Amino acid sequence: MALYDSKTHKQSEISGATNGYLGWSGDGESLFYAAIGGDASWCKVLMRDRKTKRVAALKNIGVTLWFAPAPNNSPIAARNAGTDEI
Repeated sequence: MALYDSKTHKQSEISGATNGYLGWSGDGESLFYAAIGGDASWCKVLMRDRKTKRVAALKNIGVTLWFAPAPNNSPIAARNAGTDEI
């Protein structure tokens, strides 16, 4: 994942992980994403220093990779309730 600076016209890599479900925090200070792979987790990148923090590891907690930040930056997610379709 790369961030493009429209003032300098340069991009910088902010995560080398395979990721998806990007979402900005309500205040625009952080970018949230789902890190996909063997160690699936929800992460956020603080824009002021470009540091990545893990919000939650998803191993054995029964939620999908999809999530979005709520207005208070807590994650909103969908829970895996079953495997059969109606």
